[in-house]
Amino acid sequence: MTSSRNTVGIIGVGFGAQVHVPAFRSEGWDVAAICSRTREKAQKAADEAGIASIHTDPMELIRRDDLAAVAIITPPGAHHALSIAALDAVKAAVEALGGKIGLRSAPGKGSRFTLELPLSVSMANLLLVQVGGEMYGLPMTRIIATTEYDLSARGGEGFEARSLAVMGQLVRAYSLAKLFGLPSLAPPGPRPFAVLEVDGITFALSVDRLVGQEEAVLKPLFPPLDRVRGLAGTTVLGNGRPLLVLDPRGLHELAESAQRLRGAA
Repeated sequence: MTSSRNTVGIIGVGFGAQVHVPAFRSEGWDVAAICSRTREKAQKAADEAGIASIHTDPMELIRRDDLAAVAIITPPGAHHALSIAALDAVKAAVEALGGKIGLRSAPGKGSRFTLELPLSVSMANLLLVQVGGEMYGLPMTRIIATTEYDLSARGGEGFEARSLAVMGQLVRAYSLAKLFGLPSLAPPGPRPFAVLEVDGITFALSVDRLVGQEEAVLKPLFPPLDRVRGLAGTTVLGNGRPLLVLDPRGLHELAESAQRLRGAA
């Protein structure tokens, strides 16, 4: 199932519609669809909650490619087979990462799930940026600001590195497209910049477009990509698209090396 970030569908119209719809919305989720085995109940719940789409087949809702998540909120046993299928999907995803999932259940007390993931796998909150038709991820932990600036008005695109003012400080700016040898598809004029800080050094990277944020599972690089400076890992976005995650420290070293080479030429 591919996804649109923070869009959820809900299976169940009683408790699900009354409690979970406002709960999801309070956390910034867009409730795009609701499902009940009875069309009239689904339509009534959708009308009361202002939900655009209804379903009577849970699998039809799950197969939608515009949802980031599906919440199964029904009484015990109402959708037992569906719940088991969901657990199987989680188990397959965890095992694909090299991890394990465990379950311990006690009558009258409930169930306890344990997840074990390898140390080489971690979660990262990423800023997605687009450069030369390609998309990359920058760790949000290294980003202190985003801004828009027109450096072409200060000497033209021939300058590989210049400065821009960020929070009263002059910050060295580099073109991510030029660092990677990609053509910039952004029109002339103001460009979006991601401002990063690494080891006390602040610098800015120009990109073609700031796409948005996404939390993703970060996986390590393997040869030969692990030897490429500026790359930190890989991930797969919610829509199934593979993504290279960039290493800000390596990017700064790459930019400084390029500057020294041009200065020596």
